[in-house]
Amino acid sequence: MKNRAELLRRLANPKFVPLTEDWNTVPLILKLIAKDGASVLLKTDGERDKNIHTIIIQGGPLGDDYIRLETDEITHGVYKAASEYCSKIWVE
Repeated sequence: MKNRAELLRRLANPKFVPLTEDWNTVPLILKLIAKDGASVLLKTDGERDKNIHTIIIQGGPLGDDYIRLETDEITHGVYKAASEYCSKIWVE
């Protein structure tokens, strides 16, 4: 990923589906969200058989609002949660 603008363009596309190699951009996504003052929680629940990963984005510009997503595919889940964050915070 070249820069924030390129990442935002990709995240803003509702049809975007991350590829396996897109995992390399997850740290960048997390860093950009953290720069806004928001927190990202990634949890894996060993007691569930489906949707074992939970992703929560909260705080910062979200205020009392939050984004929560449960998924079986963590890369896709991070992108989907970040896409929702992008539409709420970064895209006006």
